[in-house]
Amino acid sequence: MYLSRNWYFMQTAAITPDAQGVAFSDAVKGRLIRFVSSHEVGHTLALPCNMGSSIAYPVGSLRSASFTKKYHTTPSIMDYARFNHIVQPRDEEEALTPDIGICYPMGL
Repeated sequence: MYLSRNWYFMQTAAITPDAQGVAFSDAVKGRLIRFVSSHEVGHTLALPCNMGSSIAYPVGSLRSASFTKKYHTTPSIMDYARFNHIVQPRDEEEALTPDIGICYPMGL
C-alpha cells in the first residue's frame, strides 16, 4: 500500500485532490488495491508483464475523457504503466488508475 500510495501521489497529485492529502480515502485505497491485485492475479495465471503495451495509446488519447473511460489508461493490466500522469489540470476528468482493459474475442 505504501508503494502504491507514493506512485499515486507522485503521478496524479497535480490533477486530483484525492492524491493531495497525507491519508487517502477508502475509495482511493480500494482502487489502488484493485489495480495491484489485478496485476498480481495475472501472474498467478502465468501472464508475464507486458511492457510493450505502454506505447499502444497516443498521448493525446490519454488526455481524452471519452477515450480513457472506454479504453482505460493502458490496454493491459500486465503493463507496468502506473497512473495517467499525462492528464493536465485543465483537462476533463479522465481515468487515472490502470484497469483491466477491453477483452477482444479470439481471432481479432
